[in-house]
Amino acid sequence: MNRQVADEMSKVRNLNLSGETESLFESWRDEWDDINDEVFSNVEEDLLDAEESAERYRFGKAFRILNHVERELNQVEKTIDDIFKEVDRLLHSEKDSREEIEKIKPRISEVRKVVLQNGYQLGKSEVVFDVELDEIEQELNEYENVNGIRKLY
Repeated sequence: MNRQVADEMSKVRNLNLSGETESLFESWRDEWDDINDEVFSNVEEDLLDAEESAERYRFGKAFRILNHVERELNQVEKTIDDIFKEVDRLLHSEKDSREEIEKIKPRISEVRKVVLQNGYQLGKSEVVFDVELDEIEQELNEYENVNGIRKLY
């Protein structure tokens, strides 16, 4: 219960999610809600049952209950670790995308400059290159706006 799952997931919530990523985030949140709402309350009940069994000298039953609780908690720990790994992977992916965009923008400007300087050699194809470069810049701007890249700086 002391693991900062909600804090880790809030890092992802700050990103504008869509499609598969959004459904993945929703499944993580549902899993965590299920763990909080059901698993932890069941574990608490089981621990109380184990304590009651031990007080009545039913050590075998108490031992079985504690083994069951241990398995449940190990499964919860594994689920939390999986969520953390996926959140980390998603955040690194977003960071890598942001870095790639920052590398691409200057290259687009360079290509545009070369096209302008050599327009006489390109003839009518200069317009095609300009249109393509405009479309690429537009797509990058849309990606930045949709994925909230600018607000992360």
